Amino acid sequence: MAGVGPDPIGILGSGIGGGAIAVPVYGMLGGYAIAGRGRLVPRLIAGVLAFSVVPIWVLTVGSFAPHLTLDTPAGLWVALYYFSFMAMLMLACAIPHRPVVQSS
Repeated sequence: MAGVGPDPIGILGSGIGGGAIAVPVYGMLGGYAIAGRGRLVPRLIAGVLAFSVVPIWVLTVGSFAPHLTLDTPAGLWVALYYFSFMAMLMLACAIPHRPVVQSS
């Protein structure tokens, strides 16, 4: 169908678009999960989804960067960077969700 517009799945074709969407979503999910505000069940679900960043990296890194698998020193180093930066993003995304403290 010509003229309909860009392919909505096209951003996921190269992997760049998927990462550009996934990183902020993981940050928001993790931030909501650790903020301590809101109902418990949605925060637990958000926490499980946010933690899925670890097994997804471990299971998929070999398909796009075989030299960065976790059995190499460089792969462990990059994974450590990735996990720590994602954790820092999740901590930063928790700031807007924190409860408001009323001064007396």
